[in-house]
Amino acid sequence: MGIPPMIGFFSKLFILLNIIELKMYFFSLFLIIFSSIGVIYYLRLIKMMYSSIQNKFLFLVDLGELKTLFLVFLVFLNIFFFCYPSYLLILIHNILLFLFI
Repeated sequence: MGIPPMIGFFSKLFILLNIIELKMYFFSLFLIIFSSIGVIYYLRLIKMMYSSIQNKFLFLVDLGELKTLFLVFLVFLNIFFFCYPSYLLILIHNILLFLFI
């Protein structure tokens, strides 16, 4: 989504750096403004998760075995791509080459 160290943050960062390198400052300003607006929704979600007294233990609801394994897989995948982003970039490059060439 755009929170460090998640994958969405790196995609926004790379896009922003390339836009600035191309001297398209107007578009980079839009990206920064809309990302800043998105922070409001992230903070609201975090506030709802941690300050709601009646739903204090909502995050402890049993998800089931399949959803739990999928969630653990996504967490490990996110950590792996945070530590080794070159694999993700190579994968995206190869997919784009396959699709457009």
